[in-house]
Amino acid sequence: MRRGYLIGALALWLISLSVISVRVAINPIKRTVTPTYHQASRDWAERKTLYEGTSGMHYLPPFVALYAPFEWMPLRLSEVVWRWLGTAMIAGGLWRICRSCSQSAERLDRDFFFVTALSFPLCLPAISNGQANATMAGLFLLATACCLEKRMWLAALFLGLTVAVKPLGIAAIGLAVAVFPSLLVPSLVATIAVLLLPYATAPAPYVTSQYQASWANLRECAVISENRFADLNGIIRAFGTELNGTPGLALRAIAGLTMFVLCVVWVRRQSEPGRSLAWYGFSALYLMLFNPMTEANSYVILAPGFALASVLAWNRGLRTTAWFWGAAVLSMGLLPNLVRPLFGNSFALVWHPIMALLLLGWLVAVVLRTSLLVDSDGLSAGIKLGKGAG
Repeated sequence: MRRGYLIGALALWLISLSVISVRVAINPIKRTVTPTYHQASRDWAERKTLYEGTSGMHYLPPFVALYAPFEWMPLRLSEVVWRWLGTAMIAGGLWRICRSCSQSAERLDRDFFFVTALSFPLCLPAISNGQANATMAGLFLLATACCLEKRMWLAALFLGLTVAVKPLGIAAIGLAVAVFPSLLVPSLVATIAVLLLPYATAPAPYVTSQYQASWANLRECAVISENRFADLNGIIRAFGTELNGTPGLALRAIAGLTMFVLCVVWVRRQSEPGRSLAWYGFSALYLMLFNPMTEANSYVILAPGFALASVLAWNRGLRTTAWFWGAAVLSMGLLPNLVRPLFGNSFALVWHPIMALLLLGWLVAVVLRTSLLVDSDGLSAGIKLGKGAG
């Protein structure tokens, strides 16, 4: 039975990834966002500007430097390898976290299977499209695993790389330092190293100009009002309005500060694995709800963390909690496809942030009650984070 769980989990990843690889090898530029990455790499090599308006490249210059090896490969090979890399990071991160949290080898394989099954539907679209969000999810998971293993310098490296993928990775680093003060120096060193990396691949004036252009691009993107994003405004737009400009920036700042304070005064004092998973939860939710360019497929970053929470809750007998986490993640992965004939692609733009808000509310309730998980009746589930997280 134990081997069956492990084989089942690997089969989910490998069979799906093999099918995707065949599709990509046949037509590498169909249903993918990677042409933007390749074009940015070519523009970088030719010393052209990477940023024009609110379309095209939205990542910082380090992303282009890190993606360069994929541009050097033959197109079909690079497209396949890029997807295998993101998948390997997600699956490897999940395995390492399950290994740190499971109490036996048999439970490890079972946990890995169910975490995979819960998160898989929401991860697959981003992997299939070759989106950098899949890589971001893998970096989050690997950083979480390193925190559980107390390998802070390696965790800092993965956190620093998140900044290259998404500038809002800086917010995740801030929350990580709030939870793990020992990460301050390593994460500062790693982030600076990542930001300086482009200077090793191009003349300093050109790199500096691209950083300036990226900052202007981020400011322009922060006020985008198109109905194709699944952040908090995805819900508000359903009512015919939205929250942009100064009010939107103020809300993001207040939300980030509130999460930071909660991490400092509450999460920091708890034991593992609750401490690391709470950091993961707050960071992923902040990126999903308060990034004005969150897409439906961006929720690949959120899915694994809350799938892990569901499985750990089940192991501790918190069945209502486990069903809540699991149903929320599965609904985001499955419902958009089921109701697409009725709502088109717009359903996920509203449903995903609604589920994220519910998950955020649950975490805030956890903070107020100083308990890791709370059952549906509002009573303490009986396992305090400091007692039952180990």
